[in-house]
Amino acid sequence: MKRLACLVPVLLAALPLTSAAQVHRCTDSAGKISYSDSPCSTSAKRAEKVMGRDATEMHWEPEGYRHQQQLESAARAQQALLDTQETVTNQSRGTTGAGIIRHDPNERINQQSERNMARRRAQLEADAARRRQQDDYRDEIARNKAMAPQSTRLTNCNASGCWDDAGNRYNRTGDGRNLIGQDGRFCRTVGQQVICN
Repeated sequence: MKRLACLVPVLLAALPLTSAAQVHRCTDSAGKISYSDSPCSTSAKRAEKVMGRDATEMHWEPEGYRHQQQLESAARAQQALLDTQETVTNQSRGTTGAGIIRHDPNERINQQSERNMARRRAQLEADAARRRQQDDYRDEIARNKAMAPQSTRLTNCNASGCWDDAGNRYNRTGDGRNLIGQDGRFCRTVGQQVICN
């Protein structure tokens, strides 16, 4: 009995060692996962040793999950690089305010050309406005001249009318002092002069 009493603690101490046996997880070509205490066959797509509770725990990661994560991480890094390049480009163009200072050797020449073109446009517009004013002034003078009473000198008169020194005929109306010119305007005589309204 003493022997049995000594053997029981030894057996109890060996019990946890058997529960920690090696387990192999095998994935075949169809993606089916199987567990075994013996190594996977050579035709298995994936083989790994799993110890303890990991052997029976379900893994939510599909076959290519880590590879997909790496690809997505690389894509995010590429997009960050593109965003950075776009930001630098926009800042150098001045579209977002402060940014990188660029030096364009033709910038001063381009600015001067733009100023010269603006001055030339303003000068052309001013010249056109001045010509319009001059034309309006000439038209107004011509209208005023046409409307102003004209006086001409009479050279010959009879009972029916008179003639002036330019050869124009004026027909008499009413009391004999009033005349009608060839253009239909009323005229009157003042001495030897004819004044038309």
